[in-house]
Amino acid sequence: MTDDERLLNSVDDGILRMLEDEAGPVVQRLAQSKAATYEAIQDGEATTRFAALSLAQLKWGVTQDIAERCERLASADPDARVRGAAVVCLNRHYAKTKNPQITRLLAKIVGDNAESQDVREVAYSGLFAVRDRDVLQWPELGSGFRFPKDVDWVFVSACLGSAER
Repeated sequence: MTDDERLLNSVDDGILRMLEDEAGPVVQRLAQSKAATYEAIQDGEATTRFAALSLAQLKWGVTQDIAERCERLASADPDARVRGAAVVCLNRHYAKTKNPQITRLLAKIVGDNAESQDVREVAYSGLFAVRDRDVLQWPELGSGFRFPKDVDWVFVSACLGSAER
């Protein structure tokens, strides 16, 4: 086992414990099966959907099919944590692609005053990843960043229009 694999496994153990605390024993089943994880993304329980999205992103990878499901979840799921997890999956899956559809979706979420601040912040950071902006331009969300005051609204507006500016 490589050092990277050992690190990933130790991270997985901590995340699995956190997910189990929230979603229960279903997490162990999801951690053992990619198919079960992907299927659980459509589960009726928000905690199970959240766990499945987290595991898809961290352990199994986000396929195009899952990314398409995440587009729907990011804008329509009744649970803010599920919407946020779906946005994280989209951010990772579409990083550096400059995908216009995802760029517009993320920009809409950032500008949606009815959306939770956490989801809006994750979508804002995702704009930088998807648009492949220089890492030095990315917002430092955890260190004094004030949402929405510190948002680059010109950038967000540009993302709503043409994704290739």
